[in-house]
Amino acid sequence: MESFAGVLRWLDGLTSAGVIEDYAITGAVASSIWDEATATQDLDVAVIVAESDHSPLDPLRPILAWLEAQGYQFDGEHVIVCGVPIQLLPAWHPLIAEAVRAAVDIPYGEADPPVSMRLMAPTYLVASWRLPGAASTRRLERAQRLRAAGLVDETLLAELVARYDL
Repeated sequence: MESFAGVLRWLDGLTSAGVIEDYAITGAVASSIWDEATATQDLDVAVIVAESDHSPLDPLRPILAWLEAQGYQFDGEHVIVCGVPIQLLPAWHPLIAEAVRAAVDIPYGEADPPVSMRLMAPTYLVASWRLPGAASTRRLERAQRLRAAGLVDETLLAELVARYDL
C-alpha cells in the first residue's frame, strides 16, 4: 500500500512543482476502483501540460525532460515510481482535458500524512471510451458495469456525447 501512496504523493508533487497543471488516474485502475477489479500492467494517468510549455507534436517533452533531470528510470513508455510503471498520457482531446479538470479526489488508505487518489469520474470514463479508436470489447463491458451499478450520470453522459460528437 505504501508504494501506491508514494505514487499518489509523487503525482501531487508534479502538480505542485508546476511540471503539470493537473492529472487524473484513468484506465483500468480508475475503472477498478469505481467498480470491480481488473487486471492491468500499469497505471494510466491523463495529464494537462501548460500550452506554452510544449509543442503540439510532442506534448510530454517538458515532463520527460524534467523526469530525466530528476533521475527517474524509464521502461519503454513508462516511468517507474515506487516500483509502479506509470504511463503519462497527454490530455489528447478536449473531453479528456475536461475529465481531468472534473476528476474526483478519494481518500486512499490510512497513509500518514493523508493522501488521496485523483480519479477520472465514471461518466467521463464511459464517455472517453467512445472517442474514435478507444472503443474495445473490454471497455464496452466496463462501461456497461459502471452504468448498471448506477455510477454514470446519464444526463451528463448524453451532454458529453452531444458536445463532443461521440
